[in-house]
Amino acid sequence: MDTNSDDRDMLYKSRQYVLIGSDGWVDVRGLSVNIIKLDDGVRLEVWPVETDGLSATKPLGSIEVKQPDQVRGPAPRKRFNCVRHKA
Repeated sequence: MDTNSDDRDMLYKSRQYVLIGSDGWVDVRGLSVNIIKLDDGVRLEVWPVETDGLSATKPLGSIEVKQPDQVRGPAPRKRFNCVRHKA
């Protein structure tokens, strides 16, 4: 996939990102990293970026890391663009 014709949001350096969903993908050159939120940590899977979902039946590599007991995640962020309906 050519990055010039790609209309997806790009991730830039020097920014902090918080995964609010259950998983997300980040393309890094010819690889695609799947970040999966677990109840007690995170799993990272690395897939080839060019895959049709059939030829690659398992990731090229993966790692699962448990969250240390004494560490907490970032504080929830306020969302300023929420739509509020008047009753």
